[in-house]
Amino acid sequence: MMLQSHKISYLGRDIEDAIVAGFIEEHYVPAEIRTHIGSRNGEIVDYFVKDIIANSSSEQIALSPEAAEMMSRMLTFNRDNIYEKPEITSYIEHVHGVLEHAFDKFIGFAKLYRDDIRKYEDDGHNCVKVFGDFINKRRVLFFEEESNLDEDLLYVRIVTDFLSTLTDRFAFDAFAELFLPKPII
Repeated sequence: MMLQSHKISYLGRDIEDAIVAGFIEEHYVPAEIRTHIGSRNGEIVDYFVKDIIANSSSEQIALSPEAAEMMSRMLTFNRDNIYEKPEITSYIEHVHGVLEHAFDKFIGFAKLYRDDIRKYEDDGHNCVKVFGDFINKRRVLFFEEESNLDEDLLYVRIVTDFLSTLTDRFAFDAFAELFLPKPII
């Protein structure tokens, strides 16, 4: 089987996240997966990486037929028990709205502050400081190597790269910081 490496990076993470979030209980993960591979992301990744090492050659990166079958079973399990659950669909819609608003807001900051890191630091919002730090660490990439990009496309690239690094918790906290009124104490 030709390797579909992106699956390794999300199948285990999605199972573990669903357990932590309370969408499924660990014992719902099929016993054959739980006992053969595990139900934690680290165990799952470890299983597949070791299998890839054992079954790949200089011509092909591949899984064993057994590991390919386990991956297929995990994908079916995730689809049936995680991806298509109404609670998950609702959550995805919620996250999509948060990210759309955050995207627009961070585009505004990027256009306003550009590569002036001090302005990000002085902004007063923690998430904007984090955004400025993100830009500062990639200043050469964004403002030298990508200098041929249209300015609007550059800002889309910067903000997209930034948002892709965020945890759900940080994204929700940033949304609250930028859009919700602060409580009066």
